[in-house]
Amino acid sequence: MRLVRESAWARLFETEFGDYFDSKFRTGECAATGLEWADAWARADEDERIELEAAFVFMTDEREVMAALERVGEHAAHKRRELGSRWIAPDDELPERHRMFIDAYRAALERGVEELPVLREEVLDATWFRVVRTLLGIEIEPKVAMDSIVGASEFARERDAHESEAARHLYDVWWEVHRRGRGRF
Repeated sequence: MRLVRESAWARLFETEFGDYFDSKFRTGECAATGLEWADAWARADEDERIELEAAFVFMTDEREVMAALERVGEHAAHKRRELGSRWIAPDDELPERHRMFIDAYRAALERGVEELPVLREEVLDATWFRVVRTLLGIEIEPKVAMDSIVGASEFARERDAHESEAARHLYDVWWEVHRRGRGRF
């Protein structure tokens, strides 16, 4: 696996199964609105559009996706339909080609392939775990051993102190894994 080039929208990797554009919307590195994306798409040449369309597939906010599709439809109705059918909602199952890329990237990291881009952005630092965003997605890292006892009431207090539904969800994920790992509670 080798990084070929990078833009504000995506990275192009050369992999054993062919070239693959990895969206910076997927990794959370691109925060462009749907209209900003659509304007860039309208100005782009054919090669740049391939990259922009690959990035679009993983745009996460459905309202922004709809705004982008509306704007694209003003230029090319067939492209609006095509892009709309390729968009992957955050709760959709990932396509096989994307799973192949994630597996290949993980294997390259394990082999110690140098020159791979690294993204490590802390999302949440909790008492018992840390959540980071990497090129593989959101990862929950333990700060305590799985056999450390964390009481349900202690956990609930810390979880409920967060106003963010996303943060509370990450606590719930950790709790489910922790409880399963202990086999009790």
